[in-house]
Amino acid sequence: MNKQRTLVFFGAHPDDESFGIGSTLAQYAASGVKAYYVCSTGATRLIGKSKCQKSSAGISHGSDYLIEDYQLAVLNPAKVMAMLVIDLLANNAAKGREVFSKSKPDMTKQEYLTFMESLLKEEEYEG
Repeated sequence: MNKQRTLVFFGAHPDDESFGIGSTLAQYAASGVKAYYVCSTGATRLIGKSKCQKSSAGISHGSDYLIEDYQLAVLNPAKVMAMLVIDLLANNAAKGREVFSKSKPDMTKQEYLTFMESLLKEEEYEG
């Protein structure tokens, strides 16, 4: 039996997939994987398709931002995340342990913290 593979990315904002993961999602979608981007504050869409289920209006982080469909914007992403956690922790966390054993971070914790600190800067603007 050949199962359809699915990839889901969770982001907080409608543009989060643009910062790095978008091309990866597109590659998987092009190879036949059902790739979804679940935005907890905006929309859920199937990558490679133009259809998008909109759950909010206004500019993200703007004063006019409004969640129009609470079920779609908040509850559905929370349910999907909860199901993912259940799957990872079932059977004494067998799947979670498998994923962890196969993953190798690009940086150690200290390397990451050092990198993030290197990005900090203070600028003063006139006006």
